[in-house]
Amino acid sequence: MYKIVILTDSNRRYLEVLMTNNLLDVLHHITMAQQTQLNLTTKLSRIVYEETYATESGAVDRLKELQTYTRMQRERLVRRQNPNWLNLHPAVKPVVSLYNSTHYAS
Repeated sequence: MYKIVILTDSNRRYLEVLMTNNLLDVLHHITMAQQTQLNLTTKLSRIVYEETYATESGAVDRLKELQTYTRMQRERLVRRQNPNWLNLHPAVKPVVSLYNSTHYAS
């Protein structure tokens, strides 16, 4: 099973199209990138779109097609399947820094 996924950040600034045959690796990579504060992958914290294909050739063809799409076309695609841009895999959550939190005395 091959999956085409679109990843984005919390502000929807970036839209990245990826193909994978192991979604758990993608989820793990996102989580590790958030924890180690890596460059661009830190921003990609949500999977907002996914398609599943039985063959690699079908997935590669679709990946090539989606990579030629404009940003507006990708946004329309996401909105059709996921109108509220919710994270389809909630196990991937943004890492909250302990240093930026506010503590109130009780």
